[in-house]
Amino acid sequence: MSVKNKINSINLWLKKNTSIDEQILSIKKFEIGQSNPTFLLKSHNKSFVLRSKPLGNLLRGAHRIDREYKVMSALSNSKIPTPKMYGYCSDEDITGSEFYVMEFINGAHEFDPDLTNYTSEQRDKIYKHKIKIFILIKIDIFSFNSITFRSCNDCISLSFYNLKFIIINCVISFNNINKSFFFNAIHPAVAL
Repeated sequence: MSVKNKINSINLWLKKNTSIDEQILSIKKFEIGQSNPTFLLKSHNKSFVLRSKPLGNLLRGAHRIDREYKVMSALSNSKIPTPKMYGYCSDEDITGSEFYVMEFINGAHEFDPDLTNYTSEQRDKIYKHKIKIFILIKIDIFSFNSITFRSCNDCISLSFYNLKFIIINCVISFNNINKSFFFNAIHPAVAL
C-alpha cells in the first residue's frame, strides 16, 4: 500500500471511528522502539501516534495491541499518566494490520541510562520524577478498584506481574523514554 493510500485510509477510519477532527497529512515511522511499529501522524494543528502489529506471520497471542489499547484506556481513570486513546482498529484492510491511535506527547528520547548529557542536578530531578511515577503505579495496582477495565475481559485475567509490566510499558510509552533508562532510574529497593 502506498503512503498516500495509507494516509487516505487512516483519515477515513479516523473520521468514522474517533473524535479526531483533523486531516492527517503525513505519516513517519519512529526511529526508536522494537516490537510494535509506531508512527507519527501529523496534521496542520496536531500530531498523533499510531501503533500497529508488525506485518507477517506472528506467534499466536504475540503483539496484542488490542490489549495494550484497552489497558491504557482503562488507566485514563487512574493517577497513572497515560496519553489519551482515540481508537482501536481490528480491520487489517485499513493499513495492513491492527492498530490504535493515541495522543502524541512530545518528550526527550534518552538512550543513555547514565544521562551523561545532563548535569547532576538534572539527573537527580529526572530520576526522582520516574520514581514518583513508579510509586503511583504501585499505589494504583494495590488499589486495583481505582482502575476500571471497561469491556476488557482478557485484561482482568492478566496475571499480576503481566499487568505491572504492561503498566510500566504504558509509562515508558507516555514519557517517550528508553526502557533501560526507566529501569536504571529505579533503585532495586523501589522495584516491583
